[in-house]
Amino acid sequence: MVPVTGVGSLGEPLSTRSLRSRDRYSTDTQTRPKDGVQISPEAREAASVARALHEVASQSEIRAQRVEAAKENIRQGSYRIQEVVYQVAARITEYV
Repeated sequence: MVPVTGVGSLGEPLSTRSLRSRDRYSTDTQTRPKDGVQISPEAREAASVARALHEVASQSEIRAQRVEAAKENIRQGSYRIQEVVYQVAARITEYV
C-alpha cells in the first residue's frame, strides 16, 4: 500500500489533534471508551405503533377489494351464506 504524501501542490495533511490527545487512550479495550446506543421504552413503543400502522395500511387495500367482491356476489345472488358463516367462525376463533 502506498502512503499519501500530498495531493497535487498540497503538502502532507496536518493532524488536527495533538499526539497526546490521540495517545490519551491506551489500546487496552477496558479503558477505551465504548460506543453504544440506548433506545428508550417510548421509542420502542413508537416503533411498534409505526409497524402496526404500516401493517394496517397495507391490508386496507386488500380489505376494500374483498368488500367489493362480496357486494358483487350479493348483487348477483351467488353469495353462499353457509360458506360465509364457516369462514367468519374460523376467523373469530383465531382471536378467541
